[in-house]
Amino acid sequence: MEEVKTKYVENKYFIREELNGITVYDRIFHNFVFYEGLTIADIDKYNNIKELEEYLDKNKDKKTQNIKSKYPFYIGWQLSGNCNLDCIYCFAEDTLHNPNSEDIMVTSKEILKFHPLSVGLSGGEPTLEPRLIDIMKLFKDKTTCVINTNGTTIQFEKLIPTIKETGTFVRLTIDSTDNDMLNTLRPPRQMPPGGYDQISMIRKNIKLMLDNDIPFLIHTVMTKPNMKTIEKTATDLIEMGIKRWHLYKVDFSNKCKDFYDDIKVTTEEMQKNHDNLVSKFGDKINITSALVEAVKNRQRCILLIDSRGNFFIKNENYYPTFIGKDPQHPTYEEVMSNLNFENHIKCYVRNFWPR
Repeated sequence: MEEVKTKYVENKYFIREELNGITVYDRIFHNFVFYEGLTIADIDKYNNIKELEEYLDKNKDKKTQNIKSKYPFYIGWQLSGNCNLDCIYCFAEDTLHNPNSEDIMVTSKEILKFHPLSVGLSGGEPTLEPRLIDIMKLFKDKTTCVINTNGTTIQFEKLIPTIKETGTFVRLTIDSTDNDMLNTLRPPRQMPPGGYDQISMIRKNIKLMLDNDIPFLIHTVMTKPNMKTIEKTATDLIEMGIKRWHLYKVDFSNKCKDFYDDIKVTTEEMQKNHDNLVSKFGDKINITSALVEAVKNRQRCILLIDSRGNFFIKNENYYPTFIGKDPQHPTYEEVMSNLNFENHIKCYVRNFWPR
């Protein structure tokens, strides 16, 4: 495996040396910033967040998207085909399968060949995958491991020690703190008698992370229905002790194609909601949002892996296009020839720090 120079700083920043500079990845905000002309050697003596941020601020004139990089910034792995919920806007349903346990570890090693700054583990629901602990241990110090979870599984508790030990980051999605709204947007696959209390399980798992000093971020997928309860969500998140909250617009998917127009929100609606929330709650919780798409056409610029270990990108019709003669073991050349790398950079690399 080719050696690539990297550096961690206090479980927050993961830094990779490129051909003409360094990319600094803020794992808490899933934010990538490139500094042209800097090297790992330049920042090697800065081993705490304050010192590093002061040094980078002095070099803010070097922030650019003029990157000469050989490797992807982010790989999204749909680790598990299993999920306890049936979200109405799920973007992954057409690529979810039940994986073979041994194949999962093979895929983990394939991922490391591409030296990503971050690997997002989703699904399905990744906390339902029995090999998740092994994956976190394998990825430790080699890439940034991020678990994207719905926060409602009982399996989450047993993962806490390994999440803490490996420096894995957690992104937990809460679309509403109203159970009726949650059960509308992301209903359980089997609704128990009397309904399903998602919020109680989410609260329990959030407390586990807070008690164990595990860094995490709350995600909310903004739709027209949950915009009606967004201020109550803000109040409840603050009461839970949440410090970081990120808002996304719902994405188009084949699952919601017949009613996407009924649930989608515009950039203007996102801006209005974001500004209102910051005005009312910004002194108590850090609220950020994806207000504008990084690129107009995101097809072919996001590198994904399905739960069978096949590398793929989504084409212009949002369907998966598998990469190479053997999608489970694609060559570097096959990946880079299929990936729109210029737009991949634009999709992930930003020239600002969210605060």
